[in-house]
Amino acid sequence: MTNAAPRSTLRQNDIPVSAPIAEARAAAGSAPAAKSASRAAGAKAATPVFVAKPAAVSALDTAYAALTEGRFDDAAEAYDRALQKNSGERDALLGLAYIAQRQGNRDEARAYYQQVLRQEPGHPGASAGLLSLSAESDLQMTVSRAREMAERNPDSAIVLSTLGGILAKEGRIAEAQQAYFKALTLEPDNALHAYNLAVALDRLHKYAQAQAYYQRALGLAEKSGAGERSDFPRKEALQRVEQLSRAGRDVPLSSLPESGAR
Repeated sequence: MTNAAPRSTLRQNDIPVSAPIAEARAAAGSAPAAKSASRAAGAKAATPVFVAKPAAVSALDTAYAALTEGRFDDAAEAYDRALQKNSGERDALLGLAYIAQRQGNRDEARAYYQQVLRQEPGHPGASAGLLSLSAESDLQMTVSRAREMAERNPDSAIVLSTLGGILAKEGRIAEAQQAYFKALTLEPDNALHAYNLAVALDRLHKYAQAQAYYQRALGLAEKSGAGERSDFPRKEALQRVEQLSRAGRDVPLSSLPESGAR
C-alpha cells in the first residue's frame, strides 16, 4: 500500500498550489482639462478595459509540480530556493523530508521532520513522518504510538493513513482497513487512500469491495492527475482490476505494493 506525496496542511498532508491571481486594472486615460471639455458634448463614456495579470509561479508551486511527476532532484532544488527566502518554510521542509524518505535517506528525513516539530510541536504530518521512520526499527512500539496519535488527531487523514500503513506492516489487516476507510472518509478525493483501502480489502479476501475501490482509486487518479504521479501505482491497480474481473472476483492477491507508513 502506498503513501501520498506531502501537500500543504491546507489539504492533507502538504504544499499549496496557488492559483494565479488576476489583478484587474481599468485603463482610463487622463487628458488635459481643456481637451476633455471640448470632447464632452455628445461623447460616450469610455468602457473600462480589465487586464488579467498572472501571478508569478512560486518556488513551492514549482517544487510540488516536480514532486508529483517524480522529478525529485528538481523538486528538492525548488524547495531549497523556498528555504533561502524563508528558512522556516514548513511546506518546503516537509517536502524535503518526503523526498529524503523516498530516497532512503532516513537520517536526513528525520532531521527535516524534527525541524518542523521544533517550529510547530505536534504537527500531524511531521509526527506521522517520524513514526513511519520508527516503524522500520521498532514496529511494536510504533504501533502503540500511532494509535495514540490517531486518538489525538481523529480528523487527520495523514495520521490515519500512517496508522493503517503501520498496522498493515504488523499484519493487522482488518484494523488497517478501518484506518484507511477513515482516512478516505476524511479525504474522499484522495486516490491513494482509495488504493490502500482496496489492497487491505483484497488481503481480507473481500474481492468485490476491493475491486470497487481499485476502480474508484483509478477514477480519482485520472480526475486529479495523480495517475501520472510516480507515487500512484496505476499499473498495479489496473492489473488487479483485470484479474478480479477475469476470474470472477475470486483470485487471491499475489503481488501488490505493501502498505508504506506515512
